[in-house]
Amino acid sequence: LKMPQTKIYTAVDNDNLEWLKKVGKGYQQRLNNVLRWARMNGCPVGSL
Repeated sequence: LKMPQTKIYTAVDNDNLEWLKKVGKGYQQRLNNVLRWARMNGCPVGSL
C-alpha cells in the first residue's frame, strides 16, 4: 500500500545524509521509513 506523499524541501545534516546514503540507493524512502518507525514506536519527537 503506497501512501500519498507531499514533496518538501528541507536541510539535513551531512552526517545524517551520509548515514542514509551509505546503504545504497533509496535514501529518501529510507528517511521516510525512519520517520514512520519513530511515529509508530512512540518516539517523543516533541522533546528532542
